[in-house]
Amino acid sequence: MSIPDENADWRDIFKFSTSFNAYEYWGSFDKTAEIANKHIKEYTDEGSLSEDPIIIKTCLFFEQRRNHHQGTSPSKEGRKYIRSLIKKLRIIEGD
Repeated sequence: MSIPDENADWRDIFKFSTSFNAYEYWGSFDKTAEIANKHIKEYTDEGSLSEDPIIIKTCLFFEQRRNHHQGTSPSKEGRKYIRSLIKKLRIIEGD
């Protein structure tokens, strides 16, 4: 599945986010949550994003799952973070 544009519709971004199953890749919810929560904190505190596409896909997957399970749409800050992840992934993967 191709990486959507960072300004794509949320449905397209969230559909892409589930194309990588981070729970399966990392072997557990806990490991996935640990990685995603560490990286959102780094983004919030320092404005930095990983250069590793697997980490970015993990964060995208977890944010989609977080919002789905909370039954909410991302907050303004959450949308900015998710769009930044998409943009970074497009740069890394040359899309």
